[in-house]
Amino acid sequence: MNSKSDEMFSESFDVTNPSPRVAVALVLDTSGSMDGAPIKALDEGFATFLEEVRNDEAASVSAEVMTITFDEHARVVHGFSSVSAYPQRPAPFAAAGRTATGEALELAARELEKRCALYKRQGIPYYAPFLVLMTDGEPVPNVGWQSPSLRLQQQAKDGKLNYLCIGVGDQVNWDTMDEIAGQEPGAQKLQGLKFGAFFKWLSQSLHAVSSAGIKNEGSVRFAPPTSWADLKNYRRK
Repeated sequence: MNSKSDEMFSESFDVTNPSPRVAVALVLDTSGSMDGAPIKALDEGFATFLEEVRNDEAASVSAEVMTITFDEHARVVHGFSSVSAYPQRPAPFAAAGRTATGEALELAARELEKRCALYKRQGIPYYAPFLVLMTDGEPVPNVGWQSPSLRLQQQAKDGKLNYLCIGVGDQVNWDTMDEIAGQEPGAQKLQGLKFGAFFKWLSQSLHAVSSAGIKNEGSVRFAPPTSWADLKNYRRK
């Protein structure tokens, strides 16, 4: 999936599918500092995620995934759709430019609101959506992320959003990441380049949610992030 293309894969909505939905917004840093091994690992992890969800009976009919990449600007490279609408072999991401984190968060928040409004209009029950931010650096320019991140944090506190902020590599500004993520569960550091382990964990989380049913959603407990998070080396002040 070429992050330099302005072409958007059209989103889709299957009105014949009676299953409750869970919207998933993947907000992925493809700035220049991700070039080389990080962007390759992201490619592989993303492909693993699509395959895991595609092969999961419960998650495959409930999860609707949108992919946003950001560098100099943020763009939707694949609108909300079931994973069956994604290519079997996604085109690789391309890394270049700076890190428009604020623009990406604003875009993701807006698109999630629109998708949930669509579910309401169509009378489709839905679970609290997921927003996953993965970035390896400091927002450049370092503006524009405060307002959307505060809104997202409040939605997470209210139980209306699963909000995950993942820092990648050793150049992350953790003070800024903590502000973007908020207090609970807070920013997490990816262990090495274990994108694959993270995306497997995410697919398992979607399975847990979509298998629980709307009435039991609040009781779902996700597996601890020990397979992918570097809990030992990331210390908060």
